Amino acid sequence: FLRSYLNSLLPENSKIHFLDNETAINNSKEFLGVENSQYTNPIARDVVVADSLQRDYNIVVVIMESMTTHKIGRFGNSKDMTPNLDRFAEEGISFDNLYSGGIHTYNGIFSTLYSFPSIYRKKQLNTSPIDEYYGMPQVLKRKGYQTAFFTTHNELFDNVGSFLRANGIDRVYSDKDYPEDKLIGTWGVADDYLFEYSMDKLNEMAKNKKPFLSVYMTCSDHSPYTLPSYYETDQTNIKDQIVEYADWSIGRFVESCSKEPWFKKTLFVFVADHGQSMNLVYDMPMSLNHIPCIIYNPNLIEPNTVNDVALQIDIFPTVMGLLNHSYTNTTMGVDLLKHRRPFAYFNGDDKIGVVDDSLFYIYRDTEVESMHSYQEKKVDNLIEEKKEKLILMKDYVTSFLQTYQWILEHNLEGKPEVK
Repeated sequence: FLRSYLNSLLPENSKIHFLDNETAINNSKEFLGVENSQYTNPIARDVVVADSLQRDYNIVVVIMESMTTHKIGRFGNSKDMTPNLDRFAEEGISFDNLYSGGIHTYNGIFSTLYSFPSIYRKKQLNTSPIDEYYGMPQVLKRKGYQTAFFTTHNELFDNVGSFLRANGIDRVYSDKDYPEDKLIGTWGVADDYLFEYSMDKLNEMAKNKKPFLSVYMTCSDHSPYTLPSYYETDQTNIKDQIVEYADWSIGRFVESCSKEPWFKKTLFVFVADHGQSMNLVYDMPMSLNHIPCIIYNPNLIEPNTVNDVALQIDIFPTVMGLLNHSYTNTTMGVDLLKHRRPFAYFNGDDKIGVVDDSLFYIYRDTEVESMHSYQEKKVDNLIEEKKEKLILMKDYVTSFLQTYQWILEHNLEGKPEVK
C-alpha cells in the first residue's frame, strides 16, 4: 500500500487531463470500430474467425535495441550496415511507416507485447502492484502456447522479469543463466551469444509438440558499446560497427533456425524497442520513434510492403490476424493488414507526436504546439493553415491516451469480463 501511494506521487504517474473521459471513450470506440461492447472494458471487441482456418505457428519476436529506420539501407542509409534486415524486409511483410510507443526500452517491450501506448514518463513495467494485461503472451498462453523471454543482461532492469512473469511469460532468461565468461560488458552477453544460447531452449519447446512464443531483447546497440573481439568489420565508427554486428547476429540466428524442423511453421517479427536521435530537424526527433517492423518467413507469407502509418501497439493484433485465431482484443492495437489508421502517435516523455503521410503535429504541454511538413523536412509552423487537420490529429491521440488512463484507473486492462 505504501509503495503504491509513493508511486502515485511521482511526476511520471500524474494524471493527464486532455478531455472528459466519456468523450474520449466514445471517440476511441469509434476509431476502433467498437459499437456495443459486451465487456466492462469499453474498447474490448471479439475477433471471430473460422476455427478450421487457425494456424498454430510458432512466434519469435526480436526487439532490437535502438534500431531506428535511419540506420537501415531500405530507408536510405548508404553504409550497407543491415543486409539481413534489408533482405528480410524484401522477402517478408515490411511496415515501413511504423512508430514506437515511446523512447525507452520499457516502452518498447510493453507496447510490442501488450498493445497499449505510452503516456509521458509513466513506467508501465514498474507499477506496484504490477498491472496485469491481456496481451500477446496471455492470449497465446491460453491457446496452449509456451512462452519465453530472453534478455542479454539483468532482468531487474526496469522490473522486466517480474512484470513479464506476471503477464504471461513462463520463463525469463537473463545474465544469471549464462556462463560468466560470456558476460562481456555492462549489458551482459553479446547478441549473437543470446541467440545461440536460446537455440537449445527453442528445440526443447518444439519437442513438447506445442507452439511457442519466444521474445528477445537485444542490447548491443546501447552505450557503452562492446563489440565482441571475434567480430570483424570494415566499418570505422563504433556506432556503425555495432549496427552491422547487430544485423549480423540476427542473420546468423535466422540461419540457425532455418536448419531446424520447426522453422517452416515459425513467424519471425523484427522490431525495435525505439529509435535513436539522428538527422535532427525538429525538437522531437522522428528518428527516435520511426522504427522498422518486419514479419518474416518465406514459407508462410507473401512479400508485402505496407506504407500506411502504423503503431508498435498494432503488432499483437496483426500477428493474431496472421494466425487466424479468434480472441478478444482488449487493447488499442489493430490488425494492420485489415485496418488502416489515419494517424500514428507516439510519446517523447514531455511531448506527443502525431503523423499522417505528410504532416507532423507536436503537442507540447507547456509550450507552443506546432505542425510541420516532415516529408519535405520543413520547419515552418503550419498550425494556422492546417486547423482542421490539427483538430483531427489532436482528438485522435488525446482520446486514446485519456481512455487508456481511464482503463487503468478502473483495472480493466486485464482479462476481459462481461458486463
